[in-house]
Amino acid sequence: MNLKLTKLYQDKTKVFLALGIFVFAFILRAWGYEYGLPILYNGDEGQLIQRAIRFGSGDLNPHNFIYPSLFMYLLFFCYGGYFLIGSLFGAFSSLGEFRSAYFIDPSMFYIIGRLLSAAAGALTIVFVYLIGKRAYNRATGVVAALFLSVEYLHIRFSHLAKPDAAMACLAVIALYYAYKIYEEGKWSNYLLAGAFTGLAISMKYNANFVVLTILSAHVLRTYQSRLGDLKNDFKLLFMSFASVGIFFVIGSPFTLLDAKTFIRDLQFQSLAITQQQSILDFLSTILKYCRELFLPSHWSLSGEFFGFFILLGLGIFLIRPEKKDLVFLPFLIMHFLFFTYKTSSSFLKPHYLLPILPVFYLFGAKAFVMVIHKVKISPARQSAIVYAASAVLVFSPLKDVMISNYERTLPDTGNLAREWVETNLPADSKILFAGAHHLGLKENKESLIANHASDTRKATEEKLKALISYSGKRYWASYLYHGWAFMTDDKTELVDHVPEGVQLLDKQKLSLDYWKNADYQYVIVFGAQDERGYPDEAKYPHFRAFFDELFSEAKMIEEFIPVASIQSGLPVRIYQLAGGKGGS
Repeated sequence: MNLKLTKLYQDKTKVFLALGIFVFAFILRAWGYEYGLPILYNGDEGQLIQRAIRFGSGDLNPHNFIYPSLFMYLLFFCYGGYFLIGSLFGAFSSLGEFRSAYFIDPSMFYIIGRLLSAAAGALTIVFVYLIGKRAYNRATGVVAALFLSVEYLHIRFSHLAKPDAAMACLAVIALYYAYKIYEEGKWSNYLLAGAFTGLAISMKYNANFVVLTILSAHVLRTYQSRLGDLKNDFKLLFMSFASVGIFFVIGSPFTLLDAKTFIRDLQFQSLAITQQQSILDFLSTILKYCRELFLPSHWSLSGEFFGFFILLGLGIFLIRPEKKDLVFLPFLIMHFLFFTYKTSSSFLKPHYLLPILPVFYLFGAKAFVMVIHKVKISPARQSAIVYAASAVLVFSPLKDVMISNYERTLPDTGNLAREWVETNLPADSKILFAGAHHLGLKENKESLIANHASDTRKATEEKLKALISYSGKRYWASYLYHGWAFMTDDKTELVDHVPEGVQLLDKQKLSLDYWKNADYQYVIVFGAQDERGYPDEAKYPHFRAFFDELFSEAKMIEEFIPVASIQSGLPVRIYQLAGGKGGS
């Protein structure tokens, strides 16, 4: 009886520990979920949510495969639940009213997506704990989970209605079952590791190298057990790889049903993001990524202390490798080298490394616990020192993360600028947004028709109908910047297919005269651009020339600058063009 009570107590303790880890991580990731809304500081959120909303028309083909489809389908499912609950409580009387709510104020749709990412990010931390506990010991699992829970890069992308956090979550679940392949070799582990890998890739293509974990776990188990049933071993491996493909297609079915578009979109994306590098440039990129990940930086606030232990853990592996570490190492190495090669030292993309962050933190936690266990004291005291030291070391990054999250609750420059525009600029003014972001101003009828020509007639009619119930000012807005504006000239010349919704920059628009002749009165620069123009003048001379012309000829009539502890956001500068109807 006592044994049963002891086991029940231990089981409850495990559940409460996992739940506590989830709640702690979720709070850090959900804090400030309304940041910027209805303005977006990350344009991809808008693209993904618009496509998820469009599924309501009955066409489930995204027609654009820059991202795979699973996250958009998950959003669509959540929006269906939101509509049903809203209808039950009288918030929506019809689907038309529901769609109008999105066009008038889409904030709730973004909040749902952001909370989904926050939950996925928190669940990632729980599985990091479970892997560390199973592969090494409970202390390693707790330490890895604790430090990853305050990792700024992971928190930053768990704040966004984008697939990055959900992809990393599915990837770490796949790693968990891959490790169970190494430990147990059960067919269910092969199936689940493959299924979650396929779903992770269907969330975002960056998870593709998780497949290597299945292979390495299988090879290590086969080598370790020295079982003679090679035929059965091959069947298990084949089943796992087959489940990767099957569950990828389940999550993104139109990659198969519309394979031609899928392949051409991937070719476009590969051309757009790949940076040409020499060997020296590649080595420089690797060093810069290491600095960003393991030292205090804009991306990794927890690197101040724990980065040392991550490097120590990698060093210990090189000196005294354990076979269990080899389960994760091929994935870690290949993913890191591939995505550092795909980018460049002048254009780092640390979030490409999100899937391997858990592995880094597991190695760091292992080294941290190993160092403390070298102290010759009782196991109970060793554990106490591990947890106490972790609490002390996590204080600094936790403080920084809390400050960062607090700033997300402050008034932001985008909404302050939007209020100023709606107060001071006449309705129907023609405004060019020349920065990386825009203010989410409501467009008038002419602007909607001009900017959304690719929409179906029904979608355009719904937007126009929604405008009838909107009593605020409306404007004619155009947008200079888009996600692929920074393709260099040599790449643009190679493009023979452009994905739906993507527009390559028309260089004739990089002239103030073009906009003056079209009677545009205002230019709003919302983003990182300033009087210095774009940093890489050699690559983007046309952009530099446009901003030089704007800053020298147009009159800046208002600006909004982020101020620490007062207002957050990015610089917003509003210029008036001479010669337009609103100019002087």
